[in-house]
Amino acid sequence: MSSVEHLVSEGVDGTNAGVDTAPAIAARSPWQLFRRRILADKVTLVAAIFIIFLVVVAVLAKPIIDIFGARPPDVQSTKYLDEFGSASGPSSENLFGTDGLGRDVFSRTLYGARISIFVAIVSTTLTVLIGVTVGLLAGYYRGVADTALSRLMDVMLAFPVLLLALGLGAACSFGDGCRIEGAPVGLSLAAIAVAAAISVVVTAILTVRRGRRFPRDTLAARLWLPAVMFIGGLALALLVDDGTILKISPGLPVVIFVIVIASWPYIARVIRGQTLSLREKEFVEAARALGSSDRRIMFRHILPNVLHIVIINFSIRFPASIETEVIMSFLGIGVGILLGRRGGRLVLSPFPPLLLATVMLVY
Repeated sequence: MSSVEHLVSEGVDGTNAGVDTAPAIAARSPWQLFRRRILADKVTLVAAIFIIFLVVVAVLAKPIIDIFGARPPDVQSTKYLDEFGSASGPSSENLFGTDGLGRDVFSRTLYGARISIFVAIVSTTLTVLIGVTVGLLAGYYRGVADTALSRLMDVMLAFPVLLLALGLGAACSFGDGCRIEGAPVGLSLAAIAVAAAISVVVTAILTVRRGRRFPRDTLAARLWLPAVMFIGGLALALLVDDGTILKISPGLPVVIFVIVIASWPYIARVIRGQTLSLREKEFVEAARALGSSDRRIMFRHILPNVLHIVIINFSIRFPASIETEVIMSFLGIGVGILLGRRGGRLVLSPFPPLLLATVMLVY
């Protein structure tokens, strides 16, 4: 084909005549990709609809009970028992039957679902917040901070979860509950800080005696955390007014506290491992070269890259929290007798969160 025929065969816009141009490819956002995959997976879609239905039923427990004319969950009546004085089966007046005290199982099931969902949401949220924060700090700073936080995780993971829940639940479910005093915690924190500082100084001395160089900036970088822990421990022991930094009264706070204290190390260890890998990536080095603070790098650059792990762990811990709450209720130290009333209080002194926030802002 000559050059003239080639030009004639081309269209006005420069494309070959008679040849269809490829359609433009539109980019999709992560939310559009997520929605497309969810709608394509029928099993996941049905499961999500069922979970949403359970949540709606739990939230609207009182209107549903009024619609079906069921009795309140804490009303006892012997006339609904069978002829032997035992729990009766389903009937028009009691859709799910009654328990041994004549209470309506249907209304108790709805209110129990409300309590379980409330406990799961609060405890899982606190677990994720604590685990993500501790994991980011341990993985990013490494050194003394990583060693101290990792050993704390190991200690918590060494306890059997059920036995720990039984011990804490039995100790805090009666009387005035549990009190955590500021003086012992502060003095323990100061003692740990002194031990860590001594370890760093001894390491520096041994390094110098072996003929090696131990830079002063490295020594200062390893001593700042023990110094902050020592000052914070003394302040915690001396400045808390009533001497109590945490008080757990009987009721829902006991169950929430037990679930959180036993669950946060699992998330923290996963986040720590991912942070150790991400802190060496090029985008972190670029952010550090641009003068970004450690706090900004952790929460604006590293945290979005571990968000998928946070979502997965939240999904796993949510049903696990409900399971732990049910086990504790079955063993007599849960919230089975509350029937929707949020009994007890969890009182936290504002000093420890304020101290943590100050350290995060400074470093």
